Amino acid sequence: MSKFRFFYTIFGSLVCLACIPLILIDSVNSTIYLFIGGVSAALMFYFWAIEKRKMNQVVMIYVNDCDPLRYLEEYENLIRTYVSTASSRLINQIGKALLLMEAGDLEGAKSILDVMVDEEPDFNNPIKFLYYKAWIFYFDETNNLEKMEVLYNQAQKLLSSIPPKLKPIIESNFKYIQARYFVKAGIYLDSAESIYGEAFRGRYPYLTVLNSIYYLGVIAVKQGKKEIALERFNAIIKSGKSKLAIFNKSQEMIKKIGDEQTPD
Repeated sequence: MSKFRFFYTIFGSLVCLACIPLILIDSVNSTIYLFIGGVSAALMFYFWAIEKRKMNQVVMIYVNDCDPLRYLEEYENLIRTYVSTASSRLINQIGKALLLMEAGDLEGAKSILDVMVDEEPDFNNPIKFLYYKAWIFYFDETNNLEKMEVLYNQAQKLLSSIPPKLKPIIESNFKYIQARYFVKAGIYLDSAESIYGEAFRGRYPYLTVLNSIYYLGVIAVKQGKKEIALERFNAIIKSGKSKLAIFNKSQEMIKKIGDEQTPD
């Protein structure tokens, strides 16, 4: 909620409450009270719709334009106008680390996560899960399977203690954590392939589709299907989404496969 809407809500509520005793002593007609309440509710909806439209426009920079750094800049400018809590600030920092990884800035992401290490024992379980997710992705990118596995197991243990209203989104997140762990470890590749293949069986953002294509390419490499892998990595290049780390990684994978296929 924006700071403006927050204070407007408080002001509108106080005005409505102030009118109640006046109605009871017939100083204010109830029709006027209902009119004030109706106008206040209509304005609340109008401000909410404006906020939602602005946020959707910013989100599209990420999920459709696939530009994590521009999205991060626009998002941070927008949330400066929002009321924040300790939990929302933590979530935003974890999200920033994930965005930096998607842009290829691993050191920037690590510096954010490192600052939060001492606070981690005090995190509630949903935030702790997201924090582990960020580190799992970091260890995936830096090829540290041992630490990735430790945190994967920790994240899995948290699933049973997630509040019911958050469980669907946390379980959805864990599904992709699991797929990345399987790919990195080179195990249960068919299961990972099925998870990433879901992007082509529903209405998913373009970013999700591209990430899925990339990891399907990595799976194909591990399965020895190099021609299929090349098709998938080339699809990332053809997308032109060069702001994503997977764009550069696809170029590297194409070169690596080409070098392996070139006779000495």
